[in-house]
Amino acid sequence: MTTPVNSSTSDTIFYERAAGSPGARTSQVVLQYLLEASVIHPDDWDDLPKENRDQIFAVGNRDALVGQLLDFNLINSYQAARIKAGTFGSLVLGNYRVLGSMGSGGSCVVFEAEHRLLRRKVAVKVMPVSNDEHPTLVTRFLREMRA
Repeated sequence: MTTPVNSSTSDTIFYERAAGSPGARTSQVVLQYLLEASVIHPDDWDDLPKENRDQIFAVGNRDALVGQLLDFNLINSYQAARIKAGTFGSLVLGNYRVLGSMGSGGSCVVFEAEHRLLRRKVAVKVMPVSNDEHPTLVTRFLREMRA
């Protein structure tokens, strides 16, 4: 599946502001963001026993939070690396949760993703577009999308 997706940097900016907070507060802000943005799927979170959710809420820093989320299979290693790096603003693209990178070439990147409601896995092709992007690249991308 080829899908054009626009992604903003507001999620990353939100995280960077939170990163200046003390450890526990930062991990709670990050966790809240991951839940609200559906990086952690709501069904997976709801299925987790309350004791485990409480354990995750009690975590004192971002690295420990990522470890707990991995241990409970709420995120995968690709998502964990993005969260640790503070570059997880594009882990949700439209209705899709990004699960990993499948490759890149030319002017596009292909991600493995999951539809947030249907839970179907798909490939999402993303082409970063700037205002001065050459029109032929956009035309070629749209042609590939329709094929």
